[in-house]
Amino acid sequence: MTMIPGNSIPSSRMVALLRDALRARLPVSVTLQADPPFSEDGVHILDIAAVDWSATVTVNAHGRLGLAAGPDDEAVFGELVDEHWGDWRGLVERVVTLHDEKGSTAPSVAGLLASLRDVVGVSQRVLARRLGVTQPAVSAQESRGNVGVDTLGRIARSLNCLLSISVDHPAGRLLVRDGEGLLRQDGMRASVVRSLEAASVCRPPSMIATPRPDRLRSLPRLTVQSASVPGNEEVLDVSRLHDPDVRSPLDAGPRSPHSPCRAPLELGAA
Repeated sequence: MTMIPGNSIPSSRMVALLRDALRARLPVSVTLQADPPFSEDGVHILDIAAVDWSATVTVNAHGRLGLAAGPDDEAVFGELVDEHWGDWRGLVERVVTLHDEKGSTAPSVAGLLASLRDVVGVSQRVLARRLGVTQPAVSAQESRGNVGVDTLGRIARSLNCLLSISVDHPAGRLLVRDGEGLLRQDGMRASVVRSLEAASVCRPPSMIATPRPDRLRSLPRLTVQSASVPGNEEVLDVSRLHDPDVRSPLDAGPRSPHSPCRAPLELGAA
């Protein structure tokens, strides 16, 4: 008999407890059916069926509770779940709320990564070897709901995938792609590409944002009248700067962390 760690409740008893708690909270028209696992260390499944809505609750041998729910055309039956719970009472409340709202569970990032791993044909053992961890560590990670950005990037690279993170705001969008940030903002003449890895060896942001006034005065101020219309190569050079609205006439090659301050470039009419 499998016991759930921490509360000494057998997994079969936990399924019965969940079934009784849900039976008392859901309408009588909702059916609940518990299916035992095929083996002693398998997964107990509690299927919940209502009109045009279904849910599946799982209890595995380690006592982890899982949930997948949604309309009949979206519901997934079996051991693949979207949400993981440690508190059975919270799980009961979640099921009741989803039933009343005919809502759907949202797949976790860890669950999506596990699905992606299956799609690309990489086993947990192979992924563990690529990450330099043990296979149980990968299994535990895929059972969690949250995944850190660093861990997410490592797993994506181990699966030969490109990680892209998008942060949207009415003023613009920030895209982060495998260590490289791409900032797009309304009103800018060019996209700004900056390497997050190179940023660690550059000067502190405060030194770039607040240059010495005497150095600014010592450099020529470029305006539309004194500068020719930039071509494609010049626009590309400007787009690679750390600051999109400033540049230096000395910027002909790679920038040193101790290079002189850059002078502003005005692209608008004087």
